[in-house]
Amino acid sequence: MLSSKILEFSLIGAEWVLWLLLVLSVASLAVIFNRLLLFLSTRDKLLPIFYTTIQKYLQLQKATGDTTPRGTMICRV
Repeated sequence: MLSSKILEFSLIGAEWVLWLLLVLSVASLAVIFNRLLLFLSTRDKLLPIFYTTIQKYLQLQKATGDTTPRGTMICRV
């Protein structure tokens, strides 16, 4: 009984796996394209905030004389 079910499943073939991979690949490309559009639309607002945060962090690091890359930089938007 079980062996016949396994045999039936193996005779289905691997075509469904290829279709599943194709669908998942298209979905991942859609997500990548969506994130690219989101980044391009918010780039003008977020890049100045990012640059000023980096600049403040580096100035603080220079003022304290700490040259080791420890700690966490927090960027609040």
